[in-house]
Amino acid sequence: MSAAGCGSPASLAVVGPAGELAALFASEIVVLHVERPYVAPGAILPGMEAGVIAMPSQPTPSEEDEMTRKAAEAFGQAGLHVTRLTVFGDPASEIIDQSSGPGVDLIALTTHGRSGLSRWLTGSVTERVLRHADVPLLIVRAAGMEPDRSHPEVAEKRTKIAPIR
Repeated sequence: MSAAGCGSPASLAVVGPAGELAALFASEIVVLHVERPYVAPGAILPGMEAGVIAMPSQPTPSEEDEMTRKAAEAFGQAGLHVTRLTVFGDPASEIIDQSSGPGVDLIALTTHGRSGLSRWLTGSVTERVLRHADVPLLIVRAAGMEPDRSHPEVAEKRTKIAPIR
């Protein structure tokens, strides 16, 4: 079974490569979306005291989650068995937790390839998963995301690596 993360429209870039691998091994796909519980700062819901933070009691029902629908449909059209799963939490932690279950033998992720200030501000889910997962990863750069060329020595190293085709 493979797990494909789905947290943004850009995450669909991994669907094609993950689907090809899954088809080779007749794997089941779990399309995972991790929702971050959030309430706007200063939000006061009816019947609440000021300063109390409320979160929904459960994430979006998996079969109603629009973030997983397109990926699940694409995998299904390829003839693969797909399960959709939506959970609350920190994306990297939940991906790692879900992958530690029985039968998960690959995590497929899309990376935005951020670096510098934007990476420092947003962190890197892919990097955290890469460092802590116990199963192999298939990592695909999001469509339209160009490598950071702000460091010439890094750009030079990247151009020397031939892409796998």
